[in-house]
Amino acid sequence: MIKLDSVSKTFGTGVTGLDDITFAVEKGEFVFLVGPTGAGKSTLFRLMIRDVLPTKGSILIGDYDVVKLPSHKIPHLRKKVGVVFQDLKLLLDRTIHENISLPLQVAGLTSSEAMKKVDEIMKQVGILEHRDKFPIQLSGGELQRTAIARALILSPDILLADSAYFIS
Repeated sequence: MIKLDSVSKTFGTGVTGLDDITFAVEKGEFVFLVGPTGAGKSTLFRLMIRDVLPTKGSILIGDYDVVKLPSHKIPHLRKKVGVVFQDLKLLLDRTIHENISLPLQVAGLTSSEAMKKVDEIMKQVGILEHRDKFPIQLSGGELQRTAIARALILSPDILLADSAYFIS
């Protein structure tokens, strides 16, 4: 389902983000990618959603050849891959409900369909009572659950969670 072959990423500044990475993750597998700050974990996630392109190598996500994917197909790829970013990427001027419903709006769901789906996922992650609050009004854990709900709202095949927190 995910296959990287000899992937490297060098940024314009000459900094190497990844160097010759090869691995595969099959459907149903649960994988942890750990490493120190600056090891390239976030870069790897950005490559998998075609936010950036590799300097060399190939990336397959399901049926998508990420490197050769035309720009107009990137939204289709991103519907298949839910991402919880390290910085959460919540919009501060929108309510929690609006933040979670954004991918549904982009996907073209009607307001009533989107409202029902968002309420269901908010209930599942335990934040339904915060639907009309803004991110500044929530705790760190509630913000993380909001980002998780947003990543899951389109029922992606793959969930990537980029976290700065770990227990040793």
